[in-house]
Formats: sequence, structure tokens, C-alpha cells
Amino acid sequence: MNGKERFFSLVAGRPFDRRPFGAILSLYGAKLIDCPPQQYYNDPESYARGQEAVFQAVRPDFLTGPFLLAGFGEAFGGTLRYSENDAPNLRRPAIASAAEIPKLAIPDIDTHPRILYLRRSIRRLAAAHGRDSVIVAIVLNPIDLPAMIMGLEAWFGTILTDREATRRMLDVTVPFFIRLCAALYADGADAIACPMTFFTRDVSTRNLVEEFALPVFREAWPKLQGLTIFHHTGSTIFDHIDLLDPLPGVLGFTMDVDDSLPEARRRIRKESVLFGGLDGPTLHTLSPETVRARSIDILARMKEDGRFVLFATGTDVDWRTPPECLAAIGQAADEFGNG
Repeated sequence: MNGKERFFSLVAGRPFDRRPFGAILSLYGAKLIDCPPQQYYNDPESYARGQEAVFQAVRPDFLTGPFLLAGFGEAFGGTLRYSENDAPNLRRPAIASAAEIPKLAIPDIDTHPRILYLRRSIRRLAAAHGRDSVIVAIVLNPIDLPAMIMGLEAWFGTILTDREATRRMLDVTVPFFIRLCAALYADGADAIACPMTFFTRDVSTRNLVEEFALPVFREAWPKLQGLTIFHHTGSTIFDHIDLLDPLPGVLGFTMDVDDSLPEARRRIRKESVLFGGLDGPTLHTLSPETVRARSIDILARMKEDGRFVLFATGTDVDWRTPPECLAAIGQAADEFGNG
């Protein structure tokens, strides 16, 4: 079986030869081809070459589009700061306050350079590996997107104090999100992964999620035309997964390394996929032997869960991680088989 066949067999509850595995290896492709991040995160051809190197070195069952959250802020008028061995960060947001929302220029998904970079990267991944790998595009959800447009503090203050301005911003971000997702599905993405910073325990209470965020998602998700995965973004969305799970088209959740996977399963449908077990940003601190042993232990503990995927979650796998550590995850999956 190839990666796509393996994963969608798992999703459908059909037999598979071994557990699918993967990691967020967006940045890691730049390391493998020795490409400066400023070139890598602006040139779809360079990004595709980097992901081809990921595929050849690691053989994961998933390939992701650019994990470039700051790029969405840039698309709305912000500026980026590049670093030597990391993805760009936002230097300056497009606007500083809710009063400037009417001035926003909404990026056209068919012509804006930053959006075209994202879309063309997905097209190249799909053309090269759409038959053998699960292609996942990474898109900011419509509630987290304003934090990249105006800054997290300003956006959170707007939510708490100005209902009218909050609605004006969502009237921009919800339609943009729906249009972009539709384009990425058409470009070849099998699923959209949404980082969920607003939904983490560090940012929101359950009451705020239920009263504010969930109605926005209930408005947007029925209009999507494909599958979505909710990503924990380096913190934890554990407290809220039961609220998100019933949304249409939800494929599953990536869990933080400290989350209890069995307890997460008890909170969601048995059909939803759980991705997790390993922490991508700290893999470089482990030996390949330790990664392999830990992976086998996780697979053994989750063997009764028919829709568990071994995954190095968190943000991007650290640049310093030896390729042998990533290969060890695949070795463990091959050795363990289907359990």
C-alpha cells in the first residue's frame, strides 16, 4: 500500500498494512536541499524540491504545504521578518486596531503573490505525489486569521469589547477562508489542516469558545467542500475537541504530546482520526534508537484504536533534527505493522 491508500483505508475502517505516520516537515525540506528560507518560502519550485527531499529521506505518508502562518498576515498587508534557520515571522501586522478594518485590502486568491505561492506549492506536491501521499494544506482558520492581520492583543481586545468591529472582521475572514479552502481542494489538497491558537487552553475559556468561536465555525464549516484537521499549534486544544468534533467534514485532531490520547478518544467519535504521540520540535534532543523505541511503545499502547496515526505534532520539526531520527519513526511503523 502507498501512503494515501494506507491512510484512507484507516479512515474508512478497512484493513491496512501498517499504521500511517508523519510529521510537520514543511521547514525541514529547506534544510535537506540547503535552501535559504527567504527563497524557500517564496518560490513554489524550491518548496516542492524540499518536500521531494523529505519524501525520499523519510517516506512519510503525508506531505504538507507551507507551514507559514505569518504569510497570511503578509497577504493582508503585513511585513515579514526572515531568519536563517526558521520560518518567517510577522514583523508588522497590516493594521494596528479595529478602527482600520475598513482600510483592509482583501487578497485575491487567484492573483496575490503570497496566496499563489501557497496554491502553487500544493499543486506541485499533488502533481508529484498526489497518488501516493496524503497532501495537506495548512490554512489559518477565520478566528485566528485576524491575529495575523492586526496582532493577537488587538484582536483579542476587539473580541472582548467591540462586537460590531468583531463582526466586521469576521465578514472579511470567513468568506476569504472558505474561498481559499475551495481553491486548495481544487489544487489537489486532500485535507486542510487548521492551526487553532485561539482554541488552546492558553488563550480561551470553554465559555468563550462556546459563545463566540463555535457559532463562527458552525457558520463556515458547512460551506467547505472537503476534509479538515484541527491542529493544536504547539499548545493544547484538548479541552475543546468535543465541541469541534461534530462539525461537518472534520477528519480529526493533532494532539499535544502531553495530552492523553485514550482520554481524547473518549471525548470524540470513534470515526475521528487522532494524530499524535511524538513532539516534532524536540525530536532533535533524542537519539534515533530512542525515537524508534518510543514510537513502538506508542503504537503498542494505541493498537486497539483503529483510527490512530503516529505523528510528530507541534510546530515544524526542528532544523537540527538528524534525518535518522525521522527515519526511525517509519522504521517503527514498519516493524510494528498493523498491530
